[in-house]
Amino acid sequence: MAKKNIATFLGPNKGLSVVGDHAYAFSGETQINTSAVTALDFNTGSAVIIGTFTLCGSIKMADVGNGTVNAFQLSFNDQVVSIIKVATNTDDQPSKETYTVLIPPRTRVVMVVKDSGSTSAGFFTTTMFVGKVYA
Repeated sequence: MAKKNIATFLGPNKGLSVVGDHAYAFSGETQINTSAVTALDFNTGSAVIIGTFTLCGSIKMADVGNGTVNAFQLSFNDQVVSIIKVATNTDDQPSKETYTVLIPPRTRVVMVVKDSGSTSAGFFTTTMFVGKVYA
């Protein structure tokens, strides 16, 4: 019988996991703050990765009707490449954003999130990245 390669999800770790030609990173619950909080932080290897970030606006599980405004900032090698705003406090703004990026080889990728308000206690957000590795 041939040996099978099986990937096991061990939980969020803010870093990049690579299985075959697939890459993924999950922040898990990230407690937001009015200061920038790191949601994801990883280094890529020698290949190009094309993938999609999903940025979810923060909610308070004890009061899901309450919301906030969040800014996500993506940096490659300490250079800001993208800033995205999401809001869960009004119905006229998206509560999540997805966007596709090409990540060059040997790149440090950092995604931080910041809340706009002073009452961010108990609010959590999640950030995900799923991509394909091109060697």
